[in-house]
Amino acid sequence: MSRRLFAVALVLAVPSAATAVGAGLGACAAFDDIVLPTDASVADVLDAPDDAPLDSGEGGLGPSYLTTSQAAHLCGLLLDCPTNVAEGYLLSSQMPAIAFEPNKGAFSLCMHWLTEVLHAGHIGFEKQRALQQTLAGATDCAGLQALLPIEQLDASPCGTAGTVCSLDQAKIVRCSDAGLFVEHCRAPFYPEGGTCTTVAGSPTCLVDGCPAPQCAGGIFGLCIVNKSVVFDCSLVHRDCTSTPSPQCATGATCGGSGLSCQGANIAACVLGSSIVFECPPASICSSFSPSAFFCAKAGATCTPGTVTDRCDGTQIVYCGGGIESRVDCARVQSGWTCKNTPSVHCAP
Repeated sequence: MSRRLFAVALVLAVPSAATAVGAGLGACAAFDDIVLPTDASVADVLDAPDDAPLDSGEGGLGPSYLTTSQAAHLCGLLLDCPTNVAEGYLLSSQMPAIAFEPNKGAFSLCMHWLTEVLHAGHIGFEKQRALQQTLAGATDCAGLQALLPIEQLDASPCGTAGTVCSLDQAKIVRCSDAGLFVEHCRAPFYPEGGTCTTVAGSPTCLVDGCPAPQCAGGIFGLCIVNKSVVFDCSLVHRDCTSTPSPQCATGATCGGSGLSCQGANIAACVLGSSIVFECPPASICSSFSPSAFFCAKAGATCTPGTVTDRCDGTQIVYCGGGIESRVDCARVQSGWTCKNTPSVHCAP
């Protein structure tokens, strides 16, 4: 199967008349804090407080998505579970924390996105953080998949079946050359839930009632045939706009699809519109493959692109906060250890 890096895999279930933003950070992916140093270059996370993000409060940025322990747990699942689970995560989070190609710094890259890149100034940060924390609470692959707003059920192309409502009307089912997906009519994307209903040939998640069109707190509400679609744009890193009608705002126009550097920041081109991931101050956009972008910190002794993640007993030695760091998988979850295939990660 060809690898279409950061390609648009599906469009969210808002009718085209609402000009909603599309999902789609992936298709057919394959996967192969800073505390007292134990030597001159290695920081050991074992002594770090488990409830503090890697850079808690650094530079006034405030907390990141997850603590080091939470991130190691979630990254472990994403790198250990079947590929379709990671695909669903990419679509649900709209964030490129997982590199599509097998690489030596996959764990470092995942940890970097979850503990270092995004902070309180980012659009929808608190809601995205809540979703990441919910996902990090999963204990196994089945549990993680059940929590995903969007799931990939099968990576095999499924022809021209198109998009339909599930029999229980709780999900939108999408069939494409990128595989078979389901999108749940539930929070957090649809904060009021809904029932899958086909309107003008387009299945979407609708709730009863038809209030006045609105756009508030990143959430838009729009009346469609005596029902309403209520969608949270902030979870896909977009603002809500009321012009010309309530919808997810678009970013700067871009061509194609994929990741790139936009000044010091990382930009994703999705459906011809940019999503910007702001790198922290004193960091600049960098990459080591078409699907692996990160924020390189000034003065860093390593980056996800230069490090080779490795196991040392139950510990992982990786690049965290710009220096070589450690996390003990046995403390991330009881019974877990460091595994080195297909990429280094924590797992049972």
